[in-house]
Amino acid sequence: MNFFKIGLVMALTFMFSSVWAAELVEVQNGQRIGSIVESSHNGIEEGLARIAIQADEMGGKSYRITGINDNENGSFNIFAEVYR
Repeated sequence: MNFFKIGLVMALTFMFSSVWAAELVEVQNGQRIGSIVESSHNGIEEGLARIAIQADEMGGKSYRITGINDNENGSFNIFAEVYR
C-alpha cells in the first residue's frame, strides 16, 4: 500500500508541478484567507476540481494543496490553503 501512495504522490507532483510552481510564486506575496478540506469518493481529479471551485468562490487567487489522505474505503481527503 505504501508503494501505491508513493506512486500517487509522484504522479500528482509530475502532473501538477508547473501549476504548483506558478501558484507558489503567487502565494509568497499573497495573504492566506482560508483552508479547504474536500472528501472525494470519485477520485482525486474530482476532489481537486471541487477545491479549485471552492477557492474561486472564496475569492482566492491561488490555492496550495497541503495534503492528500487515502482512506481505506476508497475515498480521498484533500487539504488545501487558499490565498488572496
